[in-house]
Amino acid sequence: MARRGHSVRIYAPGGGRRSAPIEIRPSGVRVRRLRAVPVPLYGQYRWPVFPYLSLRGEGLSGADVIHIHSPGGVGSLGFLTARHYRTPLVGTFHTDLWAMRESLPQKWLVPLFFRCAWWFNLGLYWRCDRVTAPSRAAAEGLAERARKPFRLPIQIIPNGIDTDRFSPDRRDPDWRAQGGWDDRPVVTYLARWTRDKGIHRFLDAVAEARPRREFLAVLAGGGPEEAPVRERIAGDRRLRDRVRWVGPVAEEPKPSLLAASTIFVLPSVSDTGGIALLEAMASGACAVALRQGGPAEIVADGETGRLADPADPTALPRILTELLDRPEDRERLARAGLDWVRRTASVEVMTDRYLALYRAARDGVRVALPEEGGPVGSFRPGPTLPEPLNPRLLA
Repeated sequence: MARRGHSVRIYAPGGGRRSAPIEIRPSGVRVRRLRAVPVPLYGQYRWPVFPYLSLRGEGLSGADVIHIHSPGGVGSLGFLTARHYRTPLVGTFHTDLWAMRESLPQKWLVPLFFRCAWWFNLGLYWRCDRVTAPSRAAAEGLAERARKPFRLPIQIIPNGIDTDRFSPDRRDPDWRAQGGWDDRPVVTYLARWTRDKGIHRFLDAVAEARPRREFLAVLAGGGPEEAPVRERIAGDRRLRDRVRWVGPVAEEPKPSLLAASTIFVLPSVSDTGGIALLEAMASGACAVALRQGGPAEIVADGETGRLADPADPTALPRILTELLDRPEDRERLARAGLDWVRRTASVEVMTDRYLALYRAARDGVRVALPEEGGPVGSFRPGPTLPEPLNPRLLA
């Protein structure tokens, strides 16, 4: 958006107890990370500390649109800021808190917390001027759980990725050379290590797959299930022989890891969109996901990847075995997935859709809905307006 002449500010939780210095990126985007503390039992999420004080003097009264991407601390801050300045508010539903609750121990006040958080989640999105979701499954799930209909239909705007940054020719750093990996096919899991993301379902498939040729299973990321995962690997010879743990992966080396992957598996039951899945497909990996939620709308089974039945524990290891034993099929699916992402899931396509929505929110008009029965995210933007917007994006 900044490259198109729009002024963009991003506010997000920081990694420490103090606010980080304001970052001005080469594109002109202004990023401010607010002081925050880890959320108990789920340290990968952070909660801002007195964020309202940090925004004094930010000049947010001049924003055309405020866009929130979570119902958490910063999202709530965006909601209150929009209400205070009477600025149009766009909310994108990314995180299915109700599905995430299964990843934490159901004791003490955890169930009550998730129930209250989900009610708050619904209430916040219901009060937004425009609501979007990255998939039809996410939009329908949000609408069905609301106690009363949304004032305007939820817009489906699929996630987009940088198809220049994620491509099959990325080789720096060379993960195979650095990790001492041999020439075996690489099956990659890159997501939070939680039950809802399917870390144990992935390990089950790795242990039970029976291809004619051996393979490596790369575990990237981290999370609450790290201790049980390490224990499983240590106690299972099949996993010890196949699994390579690389830990959390920063954004800079991520494209080359995905480009080094033969197969990318996202066994999540809670994903609303699957950005990592799109990045892997753009990097030339063969995509495997579950027939559930947002990823099932990204992967066309047998055309751009494979989908496994989440209710069938034998489905994922069987698909892995088939893909590892049939390199021609695997490569055909990977090529088709790469072509599909480049045509329909680029960040440029997503930007066009959001700009049309921002203009509609600013001008108080309705924007065309996805075509009935058409592909998820099919979108007919309204007329292009020449004047730039001045959105402040709060994530």
